[in-house]
Amino acid sequence: MSKRVAMGCVILIIVASAAVRFVNLGAFRDSVFDEHYYVHDAVALLHHGLAGPGWHTADQATQSHPLLGDETIALGVAVLGDNPWGWRATSALAGVALIALVYPLARRLLLRRPWAVAAAGLAACDTLLIVQSRVAMLDGFVALWTLLCVYCALRAARARQGKLWLILCGVVGGLAVSSKWSGALALVAALAVLILWRRRARHVPIAWLVLALVAVPGAIYVLTYVPYFAAGHSLGQWLDLQRFMATKGWTIHHPDSISSSPRRWFFDADPIRYRWGLGSGGFRGLVAIGNPLLWWGGAASLVVLALTAVWRRSRLLGLPVLLVACLYLPRLVTSRTTYLYYMAPVVPFLALALSRALVLARSRWAAGYVAATAVPLALWLPFVVGIPVSFAYYHAVMRLSSWR
Repeated sequence: MSKRVAMGCVILIIVASAAVRFVNLGAFRDSVFDEHYYVHDAVALLHHGLAGPGWHTADQATQSHPLLGDETIALGVAVLGDNPWGWRATSALAGVALIALVYPLARRLLLRRPWAVAAAGLAACDTLLIVQSRVAMLDGFVALWTLLCVYCALRAARARQGKLWLILCGVVGGLAVSSKWSGALALVAALAVLILWRRRARHVPIAWLVLALVAVPGAIYVLTYVPYFAAGHSLGQWLDLQRFMATKGWTIHHPDSISSSPRRWFFDADPIRYRWGLGSGGFRGLVAIGNPLLWWGGAASLVVLALTAVWRRSRLLGLPVLLVACLYLPRLVTSRTTYLYYMAPVVPFLALALSRALVLARSRWAAGYVAATAVPLALWLPFVVGIPVSFAYYHAVMRLSSWR
């Protein structure tokens, strides 16, 4: 495949991804699921709602997460207004940017052009990534910054003068942490890349690693709180807020039908119905669920790649497995309530792992498998973009009992 053909395919994938994220974006006129927290906070930011007694703020509905996610949503509201399009526009843009990044990241992982295009197509067909791009929540932003952070780490590790890329890695990692504390796993993944390629990155002193992966993200994190300090809060109050966030974040327990254990995520068994109901046109809903052909195939590919990497002593084959492990395994030790959409930062790396495994397979059916991942997306599109369907259709395409 020539470079021109590859870029043409990538552009088509990006355009299609933008269409499926922006079409009917205002279908749900009121807030969906946790949007009511983040939209409220974004609007409060625009109206100087950070003042308040002590470390508290006056108008924020939740203080469980850092400010950058709310600030990013507020940017869309400032441009497009306090309406569904304004709430969700930045999430949709982040989702499109994420898909655009998969191809260059795949090339950095030394996938040939056809399979790098395949990785982008696999990620574009994931229904969870699409849904998270269509709601004003935080995990879509974390997924974007995580992917970009790993990309910068790969550039830093393989460049002759990688210090600039290393600093950029820290900046983007700081944006991930500033969107949600779980974004710190992006820095863990970046560090894993740099350690794995340490022989190629000997020109980078340890002091630069500390600067880029600790000091720079920390500085970015503090800078996102400029509006908080401008509202009159002191450094001590800011530290009290961080302690509150840490205490609340690790002790949230809401056992309900929509939560799920991280041990079940790869089975794609616990979708979340952000919105579901019967209207004049039939059943209409928004369902956060992964593409099973990508998730199940991706899980199998991790096993294949891990065993093959050990057998061949190949760092390149083991890297996708290591990246998924850095982003996923820490979730297994959390004691708080967890949800399927926490997998959003992991999904692009599943696409990369599956594409790499299909290369190893050397089967004439490999390309067919990639194409087949578009089938679940096509069948579930009504539940992704909020198109009413009959109950019979819903029952027919949601084959597993846990999906219904």
